[in-house]
Amino acid sequence: MEDTFFIFVGILIGLILGSFTTALIYRHMNGQSVLFNLIDNKKIAARSQCPKCGHKLQAFDLIPVLSWLLLRGKCRYCKSVIPVDYPLIEIVVTFFTAFIVFHYQVSIITLGLLLILPISITLLVAAWKNDSHSQSRLIKIFFLISFITWLGMVYVSEDPLHLFKILTFSAIAGGVAILIYAWSMTLLFSKGLSRPTLVCFTVYAIWVGWSNLPVFVTVTMLLVLLCHYVSGFTSSSRFNGFFSISFLIYILLQPYDLL
Repeated sequence: MEDTFFIFVGILIGLILGSFTTALIYRHMNGQSVLFNLIDNKKIAARSQCPKCGHKLQAFDLIPVLSWLLLRGKCRYCKSVIPVDYPLIEIVVTFFTAFIVFHYQVSIITLGLLLILPISITLLVAAWKNDSHSQSRLIKIFFLISFITWLGMVYVSEDPLHLFKILTFSAIAGGVAILIYAWSMTLLFSKGLSRPTLVCFTVYAIWVGWSNLPVFVTVTMLLVLLCHYVSGFTSSSRFNGFFSISFLIYILLQPYDLL
């Protein structure tokens, strides 16, 4: 009964996070603020709108997955096609949210993972679509949320000193690994890694822990080689998307002690 409750709560939270994630992706890839629209040099609270006709969307237009199905994938107002990406992303985010809530239940790590999930999915989609917009702001928020989560984990831990040592060692190991990784990417593809990308990798390294770092790096390298073979590189920011995919795989495997 308790398991069913956590799955149900996870699905509800996931649908909300999924809707937010699609908005985050759209605004990031169009260079817009998530919170504000700039109109006549004035900041106005951002409202969801149809990218084609610009009509402000109402609450019943924004029900995750269901609205897209009821509207048959078209805007209610101008009948332009709404890409299937939107419901698919909402479903993926809902799945991961329900998975996280079910396995970690009420905990600081659950809160932290749920807060960074939309950013990870955004980085992944940006890499998939070869988006070239700067990701530095996303990475800063990602780092801040993660850092606050780690502080909370240390604070509530029964052995805070031991956990602090693990996090510190993971950060050092991640720093060393990203230097080797950056050298490898420069050698193989003549692509240097930006500072936000270096920070992104190190933050993910702390999340997965030093003991899982070799697997994390290996999976990421395989994804990079596969992508390079299929479509090549036009932007080094795509590396952040590969880190995100590896991290999502980690989330799925970690509760089952498969890493």
